[in-house]
Amino acid sequence: MFPIRIAASCRLLWSVVIILPLAACSEPAAGPVCTDDLRFQTTPAMQSLRVGDAFTPVAAAFTCGGAQLLAEVWVWKTADSTVASVDSLSGRITARSAGTTRVTPTGRRYSGGMPVTVVVQ
Repeated sequence: MFPIRIAASCRLLWSVVIILPLAACSEPAAGPVCTDDLRFQTTPAMQSLRVGDAFTPVAAAFTCGGAQLLAEVWVWKTADSTVASVDSLSGRITARSAGTTRVTPTGRRYSGGMPVTVVVQ
């Protein structure tokens, strides 16, 4: 009876030794392949306004080929504050005088951002 118990224990041990490495070699789960690329989008990319009009663009940062939205806090800046002013935290743009300027969001975590071209008539 004693030799049977050893044989059963050996079979269990060999089963574990063989099965565990096979489990480690299984194929990864199917799904999107995520890369570390960063993409920025500002909507709209261009806006025409009349003096006194205002709007708030939306900026976003993406990764994984554009599939994953990243949390970001934006700081907005205008190239020409005589044409359009911008609230640096909310991004709200107000047309001040005729002309063209670019308003750019810059991310606090991820450096970058796409500008908005503002045309004031």
